[in-house]
Amino acid sequence: MSSTTCLRSRVAWVQQTRCLFVGIVLLAWVTRLTFGQQVDAFAVRDPVLTDDDIEHLKQVLNLNEFQVAVIEGIAGAMRQWQHDTDVEYRRRLKALREFEAEVEARIQRARDNRDYAGLGWTDEERAVSNSFTAWYDDIIATARSRCAGVLNDIGAILDDVQRPIWEEYVRDWRRRRTLETGASFAAERVDLKVLFLEQMTIPEEQQREIAPLISEYSRAVDPVLIRRNEMLRAEHAQRRQGPSQEFQDLTEKLRQNQISIDDYSEAVKDMAARDLEAELDRMRSRYDAHRAIRDTTLNYFDACIRLLPGELVEVAQRRFEATAYPDIVRPLPIDRVVDQALSLENLGPKQRSAIESIRDTQWKPSRRQIDLQLMQLQDREEAQWRERRLGQQDPRIGLRRGELLSQRQAIQQLAINLIRELLTDQQQGLLTWPTLSSTDR
Repeated sequence: MSSTTCLRSRVAWVQQTRCLFVGIVLLAWVTRLTFGQQVDAFAVRDPVLTDDDIEHLKQVLNLNEFQVAVIEGIAGAMRQWQHDTDVEYRRRLKALREFEAEVEARIQRARDNRDYAGLGWTDEERAVSNSFTAWYDDIIATARSRCAGVLNDIGAILDDVQRPIWEEYVRDWRRRRTLETGASFAAERVDLKVLFLEQMTIPEEQQREIAPLISEYSRAVDPVLIRRNEMLRAEHAQRRQGPSQEFQDLTEKLRQNQISIDDYSEAVKDMAARDLEAELDRMRSRYDAHRAIRDTTLNYFDACIRLLPGELVEVAQRRFEATAYPDIVRPLPIDRVVDQALSLENLGPKQRSAIESIRDTQWKPSRRQIDLQLMQLQDREEAQWRERRLGQQDPRIGLRRGELLSQRQAIQQLAINLIRELLTDQQQGLLTWPTLSSTDR
């Protein structure tokens, strides 16, 4: 091979490598906007009835023997189908991964041999991958259809007295299993029925007043929850489609030297701009769906706490915050130290009083003020939906969050040191003293 031929071959290789790199980088920029938060399709679908669900239904619906037998048969058939499908899914996925490894090995050999025509997937190879995607999408659709069939079949065997109770149960069931999935707002995670009627002890008179509001909340939030779940499913299905056919065809033309690298780059930039605009439209619709759940929850929460006696309003607020902001309102090492110290059998009255004072007059009030600011920052960050998705959120939010967490860690360490000074050496040896890290802030 002459030196000129070698040089031309080298230049062609550099151009091919450069153009593929440009394409990959631009495609990655597009998919960064499109893929977003990972939401598993099985996680957002309505789950099947468990044995506990059936036992609960027996009680709340007062089912007769025939109804119990039918429901157990329906649920059992659904569980068996789900098991068989899961086995088949794992088998197909394993075969696909092995096939992908073979294709990548072939492409690597082509790259090593500078066989430019063999650098991409062939039509036959893409067809194998697409067949798995088509099968999987069909299974997801079938699973959702069968789950809906379970609900309809059970409703069909109930009488007029049982059916409204069943409909309320299905709404509760849907919230418990899908409310937190893919939530974008803090308040979107809170189930008011669980908060007011299960987590709190409310006087009977207030319970009677709140119960109609909770039923109204259940009916109001259910359609917007269904809408949000449908959008999450659609987004998941779209992400799984991978690069568009237009992008694949364009890359194939480049590989076959039918277009120049400059034309290829411009075409990919145009595709990225179109995909960005389409993604922004989807983001607006998705934001509205998430916000509808948040606003519905907040409106009914405010209505419910107005019916509570004064001493329970703060309890409800704290319960709400614990569910809405779990990363902020969470146990910290200082809480464990206080609990261990107060449980010491040889703790003196003055020591106990001093430790309780550190907890109640220093640590808790200081933490509360910092936590409230952290919650406000999270609300501000959630409101910047467009900027967050584009990676353009206000950097001051992150900096301020870091400052507040550092303050909380410093106050926590100070409280731990004060408690240690109150205890004897023998008492200190009975406690587990934490070494605070960045995760303990």
